[in-house]
Amino acid sequence: MKRIFPPLIAFILLLPAIVFAAAPSSVKATYEMYRNNILFAQIEETYTAENGKYQIDSIANPAGMLTLISKDRITRLSKGTITQQGLRPEFFEEKRTGGDKEKIRSASFDWANQKIALSFDGKTETAALEPGTQDWGSLFYQFLFITPKKENVKVTIADGKKVESYLFRFTDEMNVTTDAGKFETLHYARSDDKGERKTEIWLAKQKSFFPVRLVQEEDGKVLEQRLVALSLN
Repeated sequence: MKRIFPPLIAFILLLPAIVFAAAPSSVKATYEMYRNNILFAQIEETYTAENGKYQIDSIANPAGMLTLISKDRITRLSKGTITQQGLRPEFFEEKRTGGDKEKIRSASFDWANQKIALSFDGKTETAALEPGTQDWGSLFYQFLFITPKKENVKVTIADGKKVESYLFRFTDEMNVTTDAGKFETLHYARSDDKGERKTEIWLAKQKSFFPVRLVQEEDGKVLEQRLVALSLN
């Protein structure tokens, strides 16, 4: 299974003024992934929060016709602390398994010393840790605490191999319908410097700004992630 939405799922707001929302203590979400409108994967995610700590588990399995040729699975784990600025990750791990092969990458966040240790391909590197940095697991769940603004926003993500920043622009407000229902959303978009890759995300206003649709276009291919089930408690 190919990597899911790099950097499509690399989207979390870093805001100069924080709006702290009443957040649910648990979330269950299911997404379907499409390539050129053909189903190829399903993602199951759970978020739990207790005693100022959180954990996010994500499992992506092949779906549709891909199940005939691939048994690859991608699991992600994110753990950390809940602060007045939202989620502050402490550890992230992504594991890819398929047949006899297994690839693991991880990120350990040292906030006291503003360093992050990245482990991948049997080696470890250290990078500077910027305030507000998230990981692949925690990034969307930050919206449970922080209300996004209708303006250009910077995002910084650690994926276990590198740390990158992106700039998204607010586009419009629109209704989006998926198998999970009809949602009023805020719509953000990003294009790379050459205009070769376009990334879009829609956040549900009445569902703690949880992402309900994500699209990435590149080289004539369209990858789409659609929410099919959501429970917030």
